[in-house]
Amino acid sequence: MNHHTIIFTGNTNLQRSWGVITDHYMSFKNFRSIMNGVYTSNYPIDLLGYLDGVGEIEVVTDHTFTLGDNMQTSRVTFTIKDLEGRTLECEARGVLGIQLYNKWWRHGGTETFITMSDWMVYTDRGTNEMKIKDAGGISRFEFNALYQDVYEFRAAYFNESDPTGIESDGSSVELDWSP
Repeated sequence: MNHHTIIFTGNTNLQRSWGVITDHYMSFKNFRSIMNGVYTSNYPIDLLGYLDGVGEIEVVTDHTFTLGDNMQTSRVTFTIKDLEGRTLECEARGVLGIQLYNKWWRHGGTETFITMSDWMVYTDRGTNEMKIKDAGGISRFEFNALYQDVYEFRAAYFNESDPTGIESDGSSVELDWSP
């Protein structure tokens, strides 16, 4: 639980803030393009979305382990949603999957926006749908990152006029900066 809050009142004079990162290395891809097969599994992509749900941890066979057939790993499936309501099914394996699962439940499971760097697109053989999976040890995620892109996405998702959450009428606004 975050015990730190910032409260802005009508008398607050804010001239400078270092809390929002406008420049980052990620280039977020459009869900429609992913679903239409524009991106292949040859190169990792970056995603930004609303974390819609996280499944339970499963133990599965790790087919990437070449020294034997009985290596087991954990797997977590989750879904992310874009601004137009399109949903992508994703999966994370190993330590990354456990981290995502634990952080989701510690975070409370509500109003979570996720940035995902270096994930792979693949076609599910059973459903022929485009899905997302981690790319081994290079994939990363962050909940409610302090990026301008995330604030703008959040504002659009909740139909807010100001992505910072600060009301123009001078009313008090409490911002939750918890990770």
